[in-house]
Amino acid sequence: MLIRPVDRKIFEERVFPREYSVMVYTEGNNYYAKNQDGVTICSNSPTACLQKAVDYLQQFGGGRVLVRKGSYQVSQVVIDSARDIMLEFEEGAVLNVVDAPDLKTYQTEDMISMPVVYIVNSENIYIKGGTIIDTGVLRGQNIYRDGVLVKNSKYVNIEGIVVKGVAGNGIRINGQGTYDFSNPDNSNLLTKHVTIRNCRVEDTKTYKYDSTYYVKGFSIEIEHSEDVYVERCTVYNSGESSFRTHAARKVVFIGNYVYNQILGDPFDIWGSDNVVIAFNKVVVPQGNLTASGIYLYLYTRNIYIIGNDVVTPSDAVQISLYDVTGNTIENVWIMYNRIPGYIGLANSRMKNIYIIGNDIGKQIYVNPKNKVYANNIVIEGNVFRDASINNIYVGNADFVVIRRNYMPSTIMVEKTDKVIVEDNVIYGPSDTTYRPGIVINGSVNYALIMDNYIYNPTYQAILVANPNNGVVDVIRNIVESAASACSGCATIQASNGSVSLVRIRNNIIRNSLGNRSVYIGTDVVAEILDNIVDKPIDINGTAVVRRNVGYVTESSGVATIAAGQTRVTVSHGLVRAPTKVLITPLASPPGKLWVENITSTSFDIVTDTAPTSDLPIAWYAEV
Repeated sequence: MLIRPVDRKIFEERVFPREYSVMVYTEGNNYYAKNQDGVTICSNSPTACLQKAVDYLQQFGGGRVLVRKGSYQVSQVVIDSARDIMLEFEEGAVLNVVDAPDLKTYQTEDMISMPVVYIVNSENIYIKGGTIIDTGVLRGQNIYRDGVLVKNSKYVNIEGIVVKGVAGNGIRINGQGTYDFSNPDNSNLLTKHVTIRNCRVEDTKTYKYDSTYYVKGFSIEIEHSEDVYVERCTVYNSGESSFRTHAARKVVFIGNYVYNQILGDPFDIWGSDNVVIAFNKVVVPQGNLTASGIYLYLYTRNIYIIGNDVVTPSDAVQISLYDVTGNTIENVWIMYNRIPGYIGLANSRMKNIYIIGNDIGKQIYVNPKNKVYANNIVIEGNVFRDASINNIYVGNADFVVIRRNYMPSTIMVEKTDKVIVEDNVIYGPSDTTYRPGIVINGSVNYALIMDNYIYNPTYQAILVANPNNGVVDVIRNIVESAASACSGCATIQASNGSVSLVRIRNNIIRNSLGNRSVYIGTDVVAEILDNIVDKPIDINGTAVVRRNVGYVTESSGVATIAAGQTRVTVSHGLVRAPTKVLITPLASPPGKLWVENITSTSFDIVTDTAPTSDLPIAWYAEV
């Protein structure tokens, strides 16, 4: 774990007394704040009493405010430049948001926040319980009525609070300082060490007119902050992204629940580093294809996406790495997630992306737009479900490893410098749709296809197609029942002019349902060595073919011209008529020897003078 959150029990026992220091309560239409001695310090409006309680404790270096059950019309509560304050709400304590003049605001070039609870320049603050309910009305362009705002503060715990209907962010963690995109370790952020636990945010509001956003209702947003831990929170009907980071560091989202995302994404990671998204559940109803699930963009690095259950429409991209500005996304681990649709890597600059052990409905695609580099992409140990689509597609990449995946459909690679396809299981669909096993589809400089098991592909098991492929090595693969829907297909095929050199070695081909084990097209150079095949090898280019079991290309033996005879017929056992036959008499011949009548099954060794005793002759033949 990257972050050690503040432990609540230690926090409470260290700072706060067991009983309240100030109590805020309501009797009828009256509101009061009293200290432990029963002295009334406020008998005014709910806002005034809450604020007086907080200010009163600041005089004594901290303490605990207990807000009793009841309904409170509140415009704002500010904890400013304070230490060791606990603001605890009993169950049933509700803050109904009202507007008022002269609210304290936090302003940037993009927005003005008027939070209901505002924690600023403070340390060791604990907010527990309570419900904030806003009307959700728009206050103006870029004016946010946030539920809770933490700014330039540290060691803050927010636990068990409910925020409903705010025209802004439910909980915003923000701060000043600098985030260094070129080297985040050099960042200096003033808000840090914040825990948000067991909170609920509902129905945040987003307002957009034409193409202009007036307010974006993020549910929980972490901006320009460091060491933030968000655990077991629930977000419902979020008007914009449910959980968002923006220029943040060391953030953990664990065990949270998102339901019915309206706009944005359940997890929106923007220009941040060292972020953990683990064991969360996302449920987005069918029909909403805009909510991708987990979205990484701008310059993000050191991101861990682990064990999430993303239940969104199967045609959606559940995990997406994409940034139109071409910033780098690097060092990302996507592991052990369950998704019904897609993982999409479309960013222009990517490196060190590890997609491991996921349960995937449809597809992983690596297809950078306007590629600068896409280097060291590892796709390993994933299970795919849908046979109607290429399960893995790689295009426009530098170096990709595809290893130990289990899938019913195709791996397709094109426009890539180097790819390793190793130890995968491809078991093929049960229908007759076009589903080859592995396709090297053009402009791949080097491909290694090794130790895969391919069963029942409807067309070729391994297909090298389209021009400009460099070298393709096909080594130690096992293929069974290939070409179930294509009787004219070869199990392994290098199409006409598709590749400079293909080396096919030590493969086992069984029960081929097409008419050829191997097809080598025109303008292709091939080496076909030490394979076990069960159908012909069709050579139309230039090939070296040796030592293949089931496809004999060279043979030798000893034949004997019997005494008094002038010829012997030799059955050579080759796949076709040999192009070369060599003979060596093992005893002195009585006359000339030669070979004639060479066919696909035999040839004759002939002498012009019959021997007086048996004449043994060694022979060697090759196609």
